[in-house]
Amino acid sequence: MTYTVSDTNSLQLLYTITGTNYSDRMISMNNLGLFSKLTEDEINLSYTKQFDPNFSVVASVGVVGIRDTGFSLDLPSGFVPEYSLSAT
Repeated sequence: MTYTVSDTNSLQLLYTITGTNYSDRMISMNNLGLFSKLTEDEINLSYTKQFDPNFSVVASVGVVGIRDTGFSLDLPSGFVPEYSLSAT
């Protein structure tokens, strides 16, 4: 979902669910933290400010959660924060 306040400001909310199946990974690798099936949930909110045609700033904040299951709509037991700030 994207919301543009004006030509110079925009806000974007993104929710992503990604399921990955590593079918060639052995079950014994689970002890090393390398699971054969993973589901990643990511929620991210980004704000972009365009100061002029040659300068913009993007601030982003979100959380990521990973489960050691195949594709699932259940929420992970914990989330890790992620954030960034960039200028172009």
